[in-house]
Amino acid sequence: MLRLAVGVVLGISILLTMQPAWAQDTGNLVRQVERLRRDLADLQRYVYKGGQPPKSAATDSAESLPSDVGARMQVQITQMQDQVRSMNGQVEEVQHRISVLEKRLDRMSEDLEARLLAIEDAIANGMPAGAGTAPGEAPAEGSAPLVAAAPAVRPVLPEGSPQDQYDFAYDFLKKRQWAEGRAALLAFLEQNPKDELSDNAAYWLGETYYINKQYKEAAKAFLDGYKNYPKGDKAPDNLLKLGKSLAALGEPDKACTTYNKLLEDYPNSLPRIVKLAKSERTKLNCK
Repeated sequence: MLRLAVGVVLGISILLTMQPAWAQDTGNLVRQVERLRRDLADLQRYVYKGGQPPKSAATDSAESLPSDVGARMQVQITQMQDQVRSMNGQVEEVQHRISVLEKRLDRMSEDLEARLLAIEDAIANGMPAGAGTAPGEAPAEGSAPLVAAAPAVRPVLPEGSPQDQYDFAYDFLKKRQWAEGRAALLAFLEQNPKDELSDNAAYWLGETYYINKQYKEAAKAFLDGYKNYPKGDKAPDNLLKLGKSLAALGEPDKACTTYNKLLEDYPNSLPRIVKLAKSERTKLNCK
C-alpha cells in the first residue's frame, strides 16, 4: 500500500509538471501533493522508524495512524486523478482547435502566395491583368496608361496616426493612381521614417516606378528601402525587385549578386520570394 501511494504521488507530480498552461488549477494540485508528501513522511517515520503518530491524527491510538492517513491519501489521490484527467481533456480540446486554425492559415497563406506568384509572372511576361487587380499588376488592355498624368494638386497626408496616413497613400495604388501614390508615400516616409510601416512604404514606392518600367528609379528606391530597413518585413521583397530592376537595366552580374544575397541572408523568407529569386537566378545563369 505504501509503495503504491508513493508511486501514485510521484506520477501525479510528473503529470502536473506537464501542464504549465493551467497554472491556477495546478497550484491547488501542487498544494495537495505537498500535503500528501507530508503525510507520507509521517507514515514512513511511523512504520519504519517506530516514531509516534503526529498530534493531528484522528485518534489517540498509535495503531490507527496508518489506516487514517492511508484512507485520507487515497481520497485525495482519487480527486487529483479526476482533476488531471479533466485538465488533459481540456488541453486536448485546445490543441485540436489550434490544429484546425493552423490548417486554415496554411490554406490561406498558400492561396495568397499563389495569387502573388501569378501577379509576378504576369508582370514579368508583360501579360495584361484585370481592371480590378492589385497594385503591382500590369493594366488591362485599353485601360488608363501606366504613367498617370501629374495631378494638379499633390495629395497631402491627412491628420491622424501613421496607419491612417499609410492607408491613405496605399489607397492611391489600389486605384492605380501611381503619381499620387508615389507623392503620398514620399510624404509618409518623410514624416514617419522610423515607423513600423516605413519599410512597406519604401517598397511600394519602388513599385510605383517598377510598374511603369522606370527601372533606374525603381532600383534606387528598392536599394534605399533595403539599406534603410534591412530587418523589415519587406527587406527580401526589396532585394528581389532590386535584382529584377538591375536585370532589366542590363546588369546581370549585379542582379545575380543581389539574388545570392537574398537567398543567403533571408533563407526563411516567404516561399514565393525564394522561388522567384531562384527562378531569376536560373534565367540569368547565375553562379
